[in-house]
Amino acid sequence: MLTLEEALEILSRHGSDNAPSASELANARDAIAREIHKLKREKSSDLDALMTMRETYQAAAQAVTEAEELEAEAAKAVEDALGDIPDPDAGSGDELSAETAEDEQPTGAVLSVREALEKLGLRGGTSTAQVTEPEETDLAATKTTIHLDGNIVEDASWNDLGKAFSTASRRGMKAGRNSIVRVDTEFASERMLPGKIAENTSFIDNLVSPEAVTAAGGCCSLPTPIYENPVYSSLARPIRDALPTVGVQQRGSVSFFPAVCLPSEGAALWTCEQDAEVDPEDPETWKQCFSVECDEEQRVVIDAIYSCLDVGNFQARFAPEQWEAYLRATAALQSRVTEVALYNKMVAGVQTTHTAESTGSLYVTLYNGVGRAAAAIRQDQRLDSVQLTMVLPDWVRQAVRADLRARRVRDVENVEVADALLIQAAANEGVRLVFSPDIVPLEPNGQVDGPLTDYPDTFQTVIFPDGYFSFLDGGTLDLGTEIRDHDLNRQNKLAAFAESFEGLLARGCNAKAVTFPVDICEDVPCPPVGS
Repeated sequence: MLTLEEALEILSRHGSDNAPSASELANARDAIAREIHKLKREKSSDLDALMTMRETYQAAAQAVTEAEELEAEAAKAVEDALGDIPDPDAGSGDELSAETAEDEQPTGAVLSVREALEKLGLRGGTSTAQVTEPEETDLAATKTTIHLDGNIVEDASWNDLGKAFSTASRRGMKAGRNSIVRVDTEFASERMLPGKIAENTSFIDNLVSPEAVTAAGGCCSLPTPIYENPVYSSLARPIRDALPTVGVQQRGSVSFFPAVCLPSEGAALWTCEQDAEVDPEDPETWKQCFSVECDEEQRVVIDAIYSCLDVGNFQARFAPEQWEAYLRATAALQSRVTEVALYNKMVAGVQTTHTAESTGSLYVTLYNGVGRAAAAIRQDQRLDSVQLTMVLPDWVRQAVRADLRARRVRDVENVEVADALLIQAAANEGVRLVFSPDIVPLEPNGQVDGPLTDYPDTFQTVIFPDGYFSFLDGGTLDLGTEIRDHDLNRQNKLAAFAESFEGLLARGCNAKAVTFPVDICEDVPCPPVGS
């Protein structure tokens, strides 16, 4: 009695060069059936395993049917080849013609053996069965032979056919079969159906598929449509992500007292001379005290930044890739609008504005300017180890690389090395750099034909201690990407709508907006930095 593994090994050889016989496949089928009933008696709860075993059994049953059909076809081929030779020992009327036998049709779910093996995870293990696509063939490769009354006749006519029947009728009937006319058409082996369901399907698909029609049609073939609409725009929010977040979903606004900054009075030196001059009747000779007044309340209201678009039902239904691409592109645009709004509020919320001094090198100008601005902020508010942040346009990194390259600084062709030089220079001053692709654009109105847009003469940045700015998150209103109402239905349209509520809280003592000149020597080789 076969084990399950032995049965699956026999089943895996079906369709290969070492194909099993119908009896071997029948034994494998019965072994699988026994395993199924064993699992059933054990009351297995793994329904997926049971269903897979059921499909394996159906595949085995189909394989038995296919093997029996192949053996029947082989027997029929022998009978056709030798049928015109009468058997003197055979009785009359006892023979069963192969042509009258009805082909048995498989019942139940028709599942190829390969599919069942793949579901069992046997492909590539003990299984050797593989599905191969038929090679391209010459459809004209056929040979036809006509046999009339046992003789081969080239280019037989209808008249030749009539004579053959007339001659046969005069001879009378003999025992066995009488072959009068036989037409043999020989096809190239590549054009013959393999005889298995999976291989037959693959063979026919290879002949009539759109790819095959295209290969035969040449320039008249239909082009292949590309439905994807790629969108490469980023949804990143570097400015927002660099700020602490305060939730204001309930009220949509915040009220607060301003930050308590380092005062200009309230602490002083007292000498012995001053102590001797104290006059109880003259308050001017006393120690001076700083009176704390109640600060005026401040308030920030968040803004709503929305995205809204609509599309026809036909377009959304039958060109879904295009609709999805526009949704993503609009989300990227909304990210840009919100980042620009945040940056503009930062510029409006700084305490002072400054201009950095040009050094002839953008890298050196940035290095010096960042250091001086950071030192001024720390000294002004007596800050020690507080981290500072500076927001810059993203293209500044490319401009610094161009500046270093013109000055023949070593290793700047490596982007990571060049960026690391700039980031490390700022980190040495306790400043973190945040690069935004949305602020101070190189092409505010878009690039036009002609020379590439040059870097601007100057650009603005904002530098602030951590905690000075906070991102106000008022939540989102996302109505979805398939909004429908009575009016939209009448227009055969659907809409998409999303809205975010955001704001910026500026609450600190010293933040600066600094304008830097863009110094890049591009026309002639520049001396190295420091020379």
